Amino acid sequence: MADEFDVNAKVSDEAKYVDGKIYDLPVGDILEDKEQPRKFFDKQALEALKESIKAYGLMQPIVFRQREDDGKLIVVAGERRVKAIKSILRKAKENPDDPELQVLFQRFRTIPGMFVEGKHQEIALIENVQRENLNPVELAEGLAKLREEGKYGLDHLGTMIGKSMSSVSEILSINKIPEEILDEARKRKDVSQWVLVEVAKAKGPKAKAKKWDHLKDSGMTQAAYKKKKKEAAEMDEERGFNFGSSVRAVKTASTQLQKLKGPDIGSIQPEQREELRTQLETLRDELEQVLEGLK
Repeated sequence: MADEFDVNAKVSDEAKYVDGKIYDLPVGDILEDKEQPRKFFDKQALEALKESIKAYGLMQPIVFRQREDDGKLIVVAGERRVKAIKSILRKAKENPDDPELQVLFQRFRTIPGMFVEGKHQEIALIENVQRENLNPVELAEGLAKLREEGKYGLDHLGTMIGKSMSSVSEILSINKIPEEILDEARKRKDVSQWVLVEVAKAKGPKAKAKKWDHLKDSGMTQAAYKKKKKEAAEMDEERGFNFGSSVRAVKTASTQLQKLKGPDIGSIQPEQREELRTQLETLRDELEQVLEGLK
């Protein structure tokens, strides 16, 4: 099977690979995994990886599997390394008169890869988690997929990634965040997992968006955020203010006001209308003061 880098090696034509054995693989035969947990690859980080590979080579084998339907080789762990090496080889092909690039071309036309069979999705997720470079959104999506397809419980997922069941539950909650926020979070290297967990706790899309806007560029640590929340709760308690009760009261009032817009308003007597108007105008003035204080 010919590959894009014209390697004559026949190893990728083998009908059967042995689990755990390392093979010398033609780079052009190695395909990316569409089920890979990582979806966003930072261009600057890839460039840095390319320079590292040029200088020091590939320090460890990639991990690959063989697709059942057509026998193609799919990378399980090491996709960033494969991307970097393919970029090096393409540049060498585009510059055949550059002796330095031709040396690199000969050096990286084939790379070592260890074959695995079985639970390749678990391996890909664990490899990314252990390297501590998986975005929190990608981790949440990867765990959700494993939970759905593998029918795993929180305890099994926790064992896989070295987290408690409560931590796994928090990570999975990130998937409840609106997609537009998740898209932005995927592309940011500075977003902490705790920020997304706090966003997920907010009720409703608008509240989640507001929490995201408040926290994403705040620069706060989780400890500082918890301290701030605790201090605010203590101040409310000292003032005799109960946030939860206040919100419930506002919702109750809103429900009653909705009824005034219905057909029953026509049955209100003239003298009652005047009294109701006076009360609503007073309420409006008080609401404006409260809203001004919340700015």
